[in-house]
Amino acid sequence: MKQIIPFEKEITFKTTIGEITSISLENDLKFDAEDTIRGNFYVKGTYKMLSSSSMEEQYSYKIPCEINISDEYDALKATLDIDDFNYEISDNTLKLTIDLLVDNLTRKEQPSDRTIQEEQPIEESKPKDFEQELTKLTEEIKSPVIESQEQREPTPAKEYLSFKEEETYLTYSIYLVQEQDTLDSIMKKYQVSYEDLQQYNNLDNVMPATKLIIPNLK
Repeated sequence: MKQIIPFEKEITFKTTIGEITSISLENDLKFDAEDTIRGNFYVKGTYKMLSSSSMEEQYSYKIPCEINISDEYDALKATLDIDDFNYEISDNTLKLTIDLLVDNLTRKEQPSDRTIQEEQPIEESKPKDFEQELTKLTEEIKSPVIESQEQREPTPAKEYLSFKEEETYLTYSIYLVQEQDTLDSIMKKYQVSYEDLQQYNNLDNVMPATKLIIPNLK
C-alpha cells in the first residue's frame, strides 16, 4: 500500500531574492521506530538578489522532519522516496511543498468482535430447578406412557420424514473457437447438447476466436 504524506516548509532568506537559479533536494529520512519517520531534508542551490544581476549567491538549508505513521499500518517493510517537489518565492521567503511517498505499508489485522467474544471466559449456568427437571425427565424415561392402538391417531409420514435435496455444483469451461471447429464437433468433444450450449451462449453467429461457455454436466 502506498501513502503520500505532504510536507510544507517556509525558509526566509536574510537577503532579497530576485530569482532562484538552481535548487536541489536531498534527504536522509528513515524509520527511527516502527511508526515514526525521522531525519532531515537538505535544500541547496543558487539565487540572484536581483533578476537582472549576473552574480549568483549560494544557499543551503537543513530542515528537520518527524512524521508519525498511523497505528493502523505496519511499516516494518516500508520504503521512503520523494514523489513530488515544488517551490515558490514570496516576500524573500522560499515556500517548499514536498510530497513524501511511503510504499509497502500494510494494514494491521484488527481482531473481530467474534474473536473477542470467543476469548472471554464463558460462565457456566444451570437453569432454575435443574435438579427437579432432571428427576422429572428421568421418571418419564423409566415410565413411558403407552397408548393403545385405538387411542393412537395415525400421523402422516411427512411429519416423521424429511428429505434434503442433494446439493449439486455446476462447473464451466471457456472454449476459444478454432477455425476448424463446428458446433457439432464442440458438442461431441464436451458431450453437451445444443440446448445446453444455448442456455449460456448466443449461437447465432459463432466464428473463430469466439468464446463459448461450456457447462460441465458430467
